[in-house]
Parts: sequence; structure tokens; C-alpha cells
Amino acid sequence: KVTHSTNEPRFPSRDDSTQSHPATPQQLPTLLIGDAAHAASPATGQGASMALEDAVILAKSLRDAPDTDAALSFYEALRRPRVEQNITVSGNISRGVHAPSPAGRGATGSGDDDLARLLTWDTDVWAEAMR
Repeated sequence: KVTHSTNEPRFPSRDDSTQSHPATPQQLPTLLIGDAAHAASPATGQGASMALEDAVILAKSLRDAPDTDAALSFYEALRRPRVEQNITVSGNISRGVHAPSPAGRGATGSGDDDLARLLTWDTDVWAEAMR
């Protein structure tokens, strides 16, 4: 147990100015991906693949966009349509509303080909979006 292997108190006092305190997640800039950001019903079996898609597209957005703020906004714009589609479809399957529809659509709406292009590492997603 980590808490028992250190000499620091388990819950250090914030009043102790001599004690260095590690930053908490609430004090750090944090970005959630995968199920932590957009949990859906497991009916479509997309949890791990959506997390990997998030990771690749986030990395490419950070690589290709001119700055971090633009990259994060761009990442959200690229991911939101597919994530929302997956949540809707998986929820409907769980409720027995209707049969599965095709996989969620990418930002441009043309499906698997767009998703494959977004996930291909050599594709500059920022330059393509600016065309």
C-alpha cells in the first residue's frame, strides 16, 4: 500500500506551509478520453476502440494545429459527431429500440472512409480541415 510506504501523513493538512503537497487532479489541466469522457452502453462493444480513436485523433490534433487551444477545440469538433452517434446507437440497442445502425460518422459524415483517414498517422488533419 502506497500510503503506508511513505513518511507523509495520509491526509496532509493544507495549513502546513512546510509540507509540499502534490497537485490534485482538480488543480491540473485535465482532458478525459474514452469511457471517462463519453461512457456509452456496452451494447456496441465500442469502449476500447473509441478510447484508441480518441488518443490518435487527440495526438494528431496536438501535432497539426497551430496551438494547444486550437488543437483541443479541433479535437472536440472531430470527435463529437462519432461519440454522440455511438452513445445514441448503444443506448437504443440497450433499450431494444432498434437494430444497430452503421458506425458513428466522423466530422464530415461519410463514415468509415473518413474515420480511416483521420486515424492514418500521415494525414495532417488540420491542413485537410482548412482546405
